[in-house]
Order: sequence, then structure tokens, then C-alpha cells
Amino acid sequence: MLFKRVKLFLTLLLLSAVLLFSCTKSNQSAFELLKNLNGTWKSTGNIIVYDSWVTLNDSTLSGKRFSKIGGDTVFINNFEIKIRKNIITLIIKETNYSVKKAGLREIYFENGNNIYPEKIIMSYPGDSTYKYRQENSRGNKVIEFKMKKEG
Repeated sequence: MLFKRVKLFLTLLLLSAVLLFSCTKSNQSAFELLKNLNGTWKSTGNIIVYDSWVTLNDSTLSGKRFSKIGGDTVFINNFEIKIRKNIITLIIKETNYSVKKAGLREIYFENGNNIYPEKIIMSYPGDSTYKYRQENSRGNKVIEFKMKKEG
């Protein structure tokens, strides 16, 4: 009887581990997913912003967010995403955000020491779309852009 319980326990433990690891990515594979940001993206909502990303090297992505008003381009933000020693960092306005969780199509960045935003979530529902969302620790003060790849 004890043998059957131990066997059942080990089977459940193994199944749980398989499910857990099949739903998460390593930081290296998460960084490979982020490389899909290369190119220019345009928001699909009422407020139009553009994100432009380039891969600088195997471990660094550089991006900028801007808007166009009339014929002028208005700068909003610079971004940098880098992986060093298997740690991914998102840098916005000299603030570092670390990967808290990387799923199959979403990457959660956090910096609990920052007043706002504390969380940044980037998700990829399709090859030519991505979503950028920032919020506070309670999921409030949401700013979200649904982006579509141009060209």
C-alpha cells in the first residue's frame, strides 16, 4: 500500500514538473522571442504611437517610442532589452526591470522599487502583433498599446 502511494506521489510530482516547465521559457528562449520586435510597429487604438526596434547584437535590442504630430516626430521613450549571464533586463529611462516570469507568449518585467510603472508586460498573440502594457503592483493605472507591425 505504501509503495502504491509513493508511486502515485512520484507520478503526480513528475506530471506537475512537466506542466510547469512546458508553460514557461528559459530566459534565453524568452530573449529569442523578444528579437521578434525587430522593425517598426504602429498602435491600433485611438492614440497612435510607433515603436521601432533593432537588434544591436546577440544580446541587446534597442527601441524607441515616438508619435507623429502633423509633420513632426515627437520622441516619447528609449528602450533597451539586454541579456547578460542569462538575466534579461528591460531598461526605460534609466530604470531596470527584470523578468519575473516568461511564458510561451508573454514576458513579465518588474521593478518593485519603481513608483510607476512597477510592472511591464509584453505579449505576442500573433507574428505581426504585440501588446505592451504597464501598470502598478495592484494592476491599476494601466497604459496599454496594441501594436501592429508595419510593412
